[in-house]
Amino acid sequence: MRSKNLMGSLRSRNISEVIIERIVNSIMSGELRRGEKLPSEEEFAERLGVGRSSVREAVKILEAMGIVEIRRADGTYIVDEFKGQMMNPLLLGLLMAEKSTADIVDFRLLVQEMAFSQLLGGSAQRSFDSCLTLIDRIERKPGLSLDEHNAHLLAAELCIGEGIANPLVRELHAKTTQISGYSQYQALTRLPEGERLAFATLLRDLVSSLEDRDGERLADLLGQERSLLLNGSK
Repeated sequence: MRSKNLMGSLRSRNISEVIIERIVNSIMSGELRRGEKLPSEEEFAERLGVGRSSVREAVKILEAMGIVEIRRADGTYIVDEFKGQMMNPLLLGLLMAEKSTADIVDFRLLVQEMAFSQLLGGSAQRSFDSCLTLIDRIERKPGLSLDEHNAHLLAAELCIGEGIANPLVRELHAKTTQISGYSQYQALTRLPEGERLAFATLLRDLVSSLEDRDGERLADLLGQERSLLLNGSK
């Protein structure tokens, strides 16, 4: 039998939002478990005392968020594993909120610090050879367009984050890197062409600090990255 947390009657507020909140809270409390089938649309509506259209809307939103999956002719289930799209609502909010370039840069660096700390603390020594190959491509092609240069930088940083063990942190790092890519592009436009390799050099030094497990140097390099992103110079 379901507890009142999931199936208690609803009051005011946007009904579909309250249904979403109920389901999310039930997952967090353990009342609903990964891979578990949700009550039918009809049962939900009857138990909650709402229209089926409100239940349908809530389920569609949860599906878009990656929290549930609808299996045709079978029903709706809580997903049984983490999916990257679960990060999208959070990051969409970041994109839509009023913020300065400094806000985005600081968020990027906060995520990097958390992500790279996981790499520093990992039990196994990871090879960054493929990431260094991407950095080499930037350094060996000084005539890259701004778009190409930025795309290569983003690819190299995404490569560095692939070794993060925690899937939540790994996905957050990847999404944040992509979202903050425009800030990096703007910084590249402010730098004279001969100085644009500063970002590639910084990435190479970051890889070196991770290989050496040198947290102090890593922190210093992230400070240098902030200066590059905001000022276009060290």
